[in-house]
Amino acid sequence: IEESLDVSALVVPIGGMGTYPTMVQETTNLTWIVEVIAHEWIHNYLTLRPLGMNYYTNEELRTMNETTASLMGKAIGWDVIRRYYPALMPDEMTPISSESETEPPAFDFRKEMHETRVRTDAFLEAGRR
Repeated sequence: IEESLDVSALVVPIGGMGTYPTMVQETTNLTWIVEVIAHEWIHNYLTLRPLGMNYYTNEELRTMNETTASLMGKAIGWDVIRRYYPALMPDEMTPISSESETEPPAFDFRKEMHETRVRTDAFLEAGRR
């Protein structure tokens, strides 16, 4: 399929499933598992709302649903870690002064996607999957 459509594909294992109760992979990485559980529960929450009920309607709604679950999963996950496991929080980063910053060049989506595609194809060709 990839060859006939001239595309590259990335397949990664799922972290969980928005069933009731949620099913998640077993791991000892607490920060990851808390985020995944929150992500899957957001799917459960959305199930009885238009964004969840229409999950299979089209790709755009699926993308919106997954993006919502990802953003909320990260936010809730870090809130849980901050509240109950503060020792697992990363050190605060020092903000960089914006006074000496120069304006970055405008983002060129086509250029970046082309570079991503070329590098991905090179990795795949080299067997780095």
